[in-house]
Amino acid sequence: MNNKRKRGDADADADCVSQGPPKKQRRRHSDYTIGWICALPLEMTAAISMLDEEHDSLEIDRNDTNHYVLGKIKSHNVVVACLPLGEYGTNNAANVMTNLKRSFPSIQEVLLVGIGGGAPSQADVRLGDVVVGIRVMQCDFGKVVGDGELRRTAAHKLPPLVLGTALSVLRAKHPSEKSEILSILEKKLGETSDYNRPDSPDLLFSSTYKHVPSAPDCSRCDHMKLVPRRERKSNHPHIHYGVLASGNQVMRNASKRDEIARDLDALGFEMEAAGLMGNFPCLCIRGICDYSDSHKSKEWQKYAAATAAAFAVELLTVLCGTQTPAREDRASETANRTKRDDHRQTLMESLSFDQLESRQASIKAAHGTTCHWLLRSHEYKDWLSPKKLKDHHGFLWIRGKPGAGKSTIMKYTYTNLTGTLGDSSLMACYLFNARGEELEKSMEGMYRSLLLQLLRGYPELQSVLDSTSGKDGRWVSLNVLRELFRVAVLHLGHAEDLASYVTSRLRTQDPVLHQELLAKASGVFLWVALVVDVLNKDYARGGMSQRRRLAEMPGGLHELFKDMLKRDNSHQEHLLLCVLWVLCAKRPLGPNEFHHAIWIGLSPRGLADDGIPDVTALDARERTTACVIGNSKGLVEITKTRYPRVQFIHESVRDFLLKAGGLQDLWPDLGFDWEIPSHERLKECCFAYLQHDLIEKALAQLHRTAAIRTSFEPGFYTIRKLTYTRDSKEHAEHYSSLL
Repeated sequence: MNNKRKRGDADADADCVSQGPPKKQRRRHSDYTIGWICALPLEMTAAISMLDEEHDSLEIDRNDTNHYVLGKIKSHNVVVACLPLGEYGTNNAANVMTNLKRSFPSIQEVLLVGIGGGAPSQADVRLGDVVVGIRVMQCDFGKVVGDGELRRTAAHKLPPLVLGTALSVLRAKHPSEKSEILSILEKKLGETSDYNRPDSPDLLFSSTYKHVPSAPDCSRCDHMKLVPRRERKSNHPHIHYGVLASGNQVMRNASKRDEIARDLDALGFEMEAAGLMGNFPCLCIRGICDYSDSHKSKEWQKYAAATAAAFAVELLTVLCGTQTPAREDRASETANRTKRDDHRQTLMESLSFDQLESRQASIKAAHGTTCHWLLRSHEYKDWLSPKKLKDHHGFLWIRGKPGAGKSTIMKYTYTNLTGTLGDSSLMACYLFNARGEELEKSMEGMYRSLLLQLLRGYPELQSVLDSTSGKDGRWVSLNVLRELFRVAVLHLGHAEDLASYVTSRLRTQDPVLHQELLAKASGVFLWVALVVDVLNKDYARGGMSQRRRLAEMPGGLHELFKDMLKRDNSHQEHLLLCVLWVLCAKRPLGPNEFHHAIWIGLSPRGLADDGIPDVTALDARERTTACVIGNSKGLVEITKTRYPRVQFIHESVRDFLLKAGGLQDLWPDLGFDWEIPSHERLKECCFAYLQHDLIEKALAQLHRTAAIRTSFEPGFYTIRKLTYTRDSKEHAEHYSSLL
């Protein structure tokens, strides 16, 4: 429960601290990765004063009721938000967080920074100190037992792991190095700020002594009731790490304070963290402004807000900066690939064990021609024949008495097949060793050996390890190994399909390029198809650096879409129209409709000739196909059906544009409520089409001939669908005037 949350005159506390940070260029929503939430205006003032630079505001989601201040601290782009004036508590904090994520979906870490009430204890928490909530407990949640006592049942909530490890680094530094809080305050606030340490004394009264009623301060309180404390050597704020008790009511009762603090081992009280951490893990940082008792005053609030904000800055200095997609896609991809490769290598090494090949090595080779009879036997030939697979299911059973030479025959068979099939195929072999160690005679050892051979022989299959945890040779269970082996075999067939596609479609016959392309694909067929198309176009233009071109292309599907759409910034208006018509049309357009729709969107702006494309010409199909594929940069296609339609090449393109923020990334002017301006743009296209001279004449003659319908199909779409919008009531007046 936050200690000081009476909002009557909170707005008067939000004084300007300084001239403010310098303004810098406008950024995008995806650039912001740190959320900073305040409960009071005075806390927000302290937060703003900590910004190294302040950024221009951005459009927000239409359902977002927050207001934001954007800026940068160290290497982090930060979004500062505040609860509505006069509203506080866990529920309101949760609402602010929900809205923040609506408008800034790239936020990765959230700090809840402001003031709180201290809980006196052996930790010696004093005014101006900072309490960092490494655990948060909701103190007003539980069940009432027989005697009316509230039994608290809420589980403690922890900050995110990345913030927890950053705190560990910061805490480890402080015994030898003082906190930077005072130097940060001096740099950011100056000496004359209202947010500097007040002259008022730090008074802690006995928990049984209440404040003099109606007294504005503690000057009339009995100072004989003060709790004796050792004087500190300096005024440097101390930093305490521990439990913060969170609730929906202001804590003003010292006896209740002590009871809760004792039960929860709490160092302080606040009112918002429990609401946030239930849905979005965050770190709560509180500057102590009073002792959660009846002796509350506002004299320490601004300084406490400033010390908490300064600690947050110090934490962000330690926290590694997150690279934003706009500027660091390549570096991020490289780092992710390195991390992925390291993970795979670790798991590959853990599959191996010391006696992996000892049984095979200990079996003596066949003497002379003693085993040649096997190769001539019809059972063996049937086993090798794919046509006989239904009969034997790939199983060859060699039986014999102990010591008859079964193991020698198996080794001979394996060696012979390896030499016969060559490098184009993979042979895997495992021989149980009844006299060996545990792994040599167990199912786990068999699966580990076969899986390791399979993954070494086909490195592209190592992607099955990416979602697997296993370390130091200790795998979770035999079932995990069995499932991995099954998935790897399934991937093997898929990998063969990919390799076949690349061999037949890629014009550059470079084995190294083929191998690198398949390794980078991670089994995604659509990625392979798109990259092969890009490389073939580069080859047709005389490109001589295909391997470098492949290395420049991002590995993920969404990253590839972005690269394809942003690599060439020409004809962005053509691309936007393609995207909007596919996203927003009431029904999928036919090829001719789509061709006319793109033309009418470009012609009034001087980006296309005045003449309507003739969809009845001999070369109309080729021109229409070129219009669809060329203007969409390959992400839109014409279906090969009886009634062709224009659509995205894959549903993942729609996901990239709408769910992964691709639409706002490519065209930020559309804003978060992109559907309204998009429908407005398409409405203009429909209106312009209806006003065209040829279309007006065609519509006038519509009842005379059906041939006109073939030549001017979009006109019919326009008539039927012009008034379609996502929210017809909201925009009815616009369309009434239009019609």
